[in-house]
Amino acid sequence: MSTPACTRCNRQLSGNAVEYRIRLIERIGLDRVERLEADNEPRRFDIPYLQRIKSIFTRRARALEKRRARHQEAA
Repeated sequence: MSTPACTRCNRQLSGNAVEYRIRLIERIGLDRVERLEADNEPRRFDIPYLQRIKSIFTRRARALEKRRARHQEAA
């Protein structure tokens, strides 16, 4: 479960990368942390690709909204 970031953590502990990495490994696993750290290539997306992604997620969001509305009606 995620915890919100607090002002103290963002300001005073921002240089605490080692401790952050240790906790992140505990939370999501070493494999995922290494994948996040290793993939630093800049991405270049063309307009048709971005439009396709937008339409896919718009469709998914509408489907989820409809499902939630049906679930609330049934309750």
